[in-house]
Amino acid sequence: MTRQAAGGGRDQSRPSISASLQEACITEPKGARHCPGCAQPIERVDLAVFDAGELFHEKCFVQGGGAYNLVQEFLRRHYPSAFCARYLSRTLDIPYEQAQNVIAALRIDGQTIILLGARCAGCRRSQLTVQAVNA
Repeated sequence: MTRQAAGGGRDQSRPSISASLQEACITEPKGARHCPGCAQPIERVDLAVFDAGELFHEKCFVQGGGAYNLVQEFLRRHYPSAFCARYLSRTLDIPYEQAQNVIAALRIDGQTIILLGARCAGCRRSQLTVQAVNA
């Protein structure tokens, strides 16, 4: 958009932004990012995880052992809330058995505490839940 000066000439104090530059600002980057786990492109609609400077498909990250980090980070972000394995499984889209294994591994590592009979903050059922340790 250009502005006209009082004399009918073009106002040079504010340069115009070309249409092509405006389009360039709105469009996506030229090169699509590829997941290091599967080498497939990561689309805008894909669920992705950013870890150690890399962008992964969420499924590739979990399959590569990333479920430990997903659960740990989820519990840390939602401290002091406690969650059951079933809720973590559904929310983080990981297999139920894997959620149980991660909870056990986090407990052994001293990252969490287990609460017996406490209400899950997600599903509100009383059962075994896990909570991050205040760090």
